[in-house]
Amino acid sequence: MEHPPLPVVWVAPRAELFNRHVGRAMEPHGVQVVEAAVGASPSAEGAVRVLQTASFPDPLDLRTEYGLDDRPTLVIATTERDELRALEWTRGADEVLRTPTTPAVVAARLQRLLRRAQEMRPQDIDGLTGLQNRRAFDAALREALADPIPQDQRALVLIDLDHFKRLNDAAGHAVGDQVLATVAAALRRAVAPGDVVSRFGGEEFMLLISRYDRATLVKDARALITRIDEALAPFAREHGVALGASAGLTLARPECQAPALLAEVSRALREAKANGRHQLSTHETFIDAGGPPDPEAELERFRNVTRHYADRLTDMVTDMGRRLVEGARRQALEDPLTGVHNRRYFDERIAREVDRARKHERALAVALIDVDHFHAVNATYGWPTGDEVLKRIAGTAAGCVRLVDWVARYGGEQFVVVMPETSLDEAAAVAERIRAQVRALVPKSIDGRTLEVSVSAGVAALDPAAMDGPVTLLERASGALRRAKDEGRDRVLRAG
Repeated sequence: MEHPPLPVVWVAPRAELFNRHVGRAMEPHGVQVVEAAVGASPSAEGAVRVLQTASFPDPLDLRTEYGLDDRPTLVIATTERDELRALEWTRGADEVLRTPTTPAVVAARLQRLLRRAQEMRPQDIDGLTGLQNRRAFDAALREALADPIPQDQRALVLIDLDHFKRLNDAAGHAVGDQVLATVAAALRRAVAPGDVVSRFGGEEFMLLISRYDRATLVKDARALITRIDEALAPFAREHGVALGASAGLTLARPECQAPALLAEVSRALREAKANGRHQLSTHETFIDAGGPPDPEAELERFRNVTRHYADRLTDMVTDMGRRLVEGARRQALEDPLTGVHNRRYFDERIAREVDRARKHERALAVALIDVDHFHAVNATYGWPTGDEVLKRIAGTAAGCVRLVDWVARYGGEQFVVVMPETSLDEAAAVAERIRAQVRALVPKSIDGRTLEVSVSAGVAALDPAAMDGPVTLLERASGALRRAKDEGRDRVLRAG
């Protein structure tokens, strides 16, 4: 019995390059190639997907494309290095194949990939978005509460799409499904590797995220809302609906059971909605004012009311104190000029990043960035202009990295970018993107004169064999930075 051809979404920057060759070569082996441009695979119909490392000179672009679609994927690598790199970040159920190979082998791998996906298709995956569903998230939350991470803080973040029902009514469910898939893809790209992301139901998404401290949890949750708003902007413009995201956040405490946490985060989300939407609200504890109903016990009611307001006042004072402490801590760990983390924050956190990378055998890379001829900028245009240049560069660097990455002002005109789960090649690509975007800046001095600004960068990755520590890692990045300066500045060099 002859089987229908297997539809395969084949992603490439220029479809015409493989139209003549790949499509025709795969047809005799029962594969129908469905062409998809970069970024368009989620909307293409096909059972499985193919990505080629040769189509993505920047490894980060390949990983971004991979994260757009949860469809079973075959990654075809050109070199052994590409193959090893792909094996590090692809899902266990996906396939990696290195060329040279034959169309018959590619077809056989694709068929096996499809069979495996069908056999392993869990009941815990949302069919539309490819994210975990409510059932899977509940299990993950229970497991997380039973196994807390020492020193790290976790939070539940419940996200709801604003005016989604209005869009469904105006544009139809097909567009609504596209919106949900777009939000899921944006969340996958933004979250850290260890975060749990699920479609919680309808237009709600629930996340369990782990970060260094509460301030970082809140900051990253707000950034998620921004990322979703950006992803939904084209739909909002096209259909005239004020799409966006509101979110609630509550800290996950081991002493608090899952149902109580879910109630807290739901209440925080309702507060965000009530306060005008498109924002994040964090949970605050409120005590129910009512005591046991007893119309005859006036004195008992009086005591209950008094106790309620006393507890409420205590909570308010406690919360005010917590906010003051967190504000003081944030000021202590944030560079007041540029708004990125300061040297103290860097020194506290980098040791933990190194320990975590070693414990879980994961990659870690840093980029040390220095502003070229910065003293000349100050001398020629004045200190206020120099300050504006530093703020522009810090903002550029922060805009070029993922949420899980972080930027700190290392000192003077130097910044450091820390990139967990990132190889040396990938980190160098990020640093090059920062360098190019800084070079494209055209800042003006306080008196209106334009000036050119460039940066040099040294990139280093953790060496598992050498048992690098934070100091050694920074020394190697600093050495690469010095070589970049010696070789003419405005460039990125890697540590040997």
